[in-house]
Amino acid sequence: MRVAGEPARAMRLSFVGELGWELHVPNTSSVRAYQAIRQAGAQFGLVNAGYRAIDSLSIEKGLKWTPKPASREFHVRLSIFAAKVPA
Repeated sequence: MRVAGEPARAMRLSFVGELGWELHVPNTSSVRAYQAIRQAGAQFGLVNAGYRAIDSLSIEKGLKWTPKPASREFHVRLSIFAAKVPA
């Protein structure tokens, strides 16, 4: 596929539990691709969201979250949040 006239690879993946896409573009065309995506998405209310939004969305979806790289030694029991977070 192409974004802003430049080659791009779209990967179907998600870290937040919903269907999503990740676009990979060459470094030299990343600014043009970003600007084109922002312009095309403006009519839909597309906004920038910080990387920490992924953490919030994952917790909201009930997925495991770790404050450091995932390992077998550490996981947060989401059941402790069940009584505090409205469904």
